[in-house]
Amino acid sequence: MDARPAKIQGPRRARARGWLLTCLAAIATLVSLVRLDGGGEAVRSAGHALMQAAPLAAAWLVSAFGLGSALCARLGMTGLATRFALGIATMLAVDQWCGTAGLFGLGVWAPLAVLAPGWWLLARARLPATAEGAASWASLAWGAAAGAMLAAALVPAGYMWSTEFGGYDALSYHLQVPREWLLAGSMRPLPHLAYAGLPNFVEGAFMHLMSLRADVREAAIACQLLHAAMAMVAAATLREAVRGVGGNAI
Repeated sequence: MDARPAKIQGPRRARARGWLLTCLAAIATLVSLVRLDGGGEAVRSAGHALMQAAPLAAAWLVSAFGLGSALCARLGMTGLATRFALGIATMLAVDQWCGTAGLFGLGVWAPLAVLAPGWWLLARARLPATAEGAASWASLAWGAAAGAMLAAALVPAGYMWSTEFGGYDALSYHLQVPREWLLAGSMRPLPHLAYAGLPNFVEGAFMHLMSLRADVREAAIACQLLHAAMAMVAAATLREAVRGVGGNAI
């Protein structure tokens, strides 16, 4: 009797349990934090925002993952998080170039066309299988952290926690500058907004998302979800790098 199916099923079941625990912890943390701050109505509002804005952020991330997968295959690099991280860095550079060239001010089709190569590359990519299963405590920790970030991302900047003087930094720089660029037609320094002259790699991605959504709130939530996803990818990439040095015991 071939023992290989049993060897494969064990890690698969462990990964499935790990993902289930992560999702449950994330949902519980998300609902608890939003409900604690705004009650049941806030939970319903956050759920609506998630359904409207998450597909937009996901479309950008999937395209970035496709670019990263192609680059990692070329460079001989492995790791799902590493593919995400490299793809995000590449996509940010692409958005910088396209935003400066004014492509995001040409309607919906040009921003969608920028995402299409990443989708195509992902459809052709061969994704590596991860062998290890996640420990339950690690899954719960990941889920709680993800739920906290999602809770903050699904409400307007500065609403849940009064940091940055009520979201001043986000509302006057990170989310405002991309809107100003769309009105101006391209990424450029603005005489009335000094922040527009900074490198603004992430803000270029925000401009990309905003060009695909007319509703201001939904576009802002999509940008915040993308930013939260980048933070989680950064943590996962660091974990992969440390495991590569210290082995699976870490």
